[in-house]
Amino acid sequence: MKTHILKRPVITEKSMFDASRNIYTFEVDLKATKSQIKTLVTQLFDVHVLKITTSIRKPATKKTGRRRLPSPVSPTKLAKIWLKEGETIDLFEFKES
Repeated sequence: MKTHILKRPVITEKSMFDASRNIYTFEVDLKATKSQIKTLVTQLFDVHVLKITTSIRKPATKKTGRRRLPSPVSPTKLAKIWLKEGETIDLFEFKES
């Protein structure tokens, strides 16, 4: 199984709120399918996946630098993963100090 399908977890306020409700968000490879993502998450984190939704952010241009020149931003694919009640993924757990 290709482990480079999952690129990174998405850590935002919304994704952390969703993580408290057993919904986890990952950035995935553009060519990855839902079945590939499901089998990989099941193998890596030893959890039961109930549902997966994917969305693709379209490529865009962003103005950066002192002269505000446009630079391209690559398209990304996000996958929201619903887990069985009571299961968690440790990447999203933060200890409060």
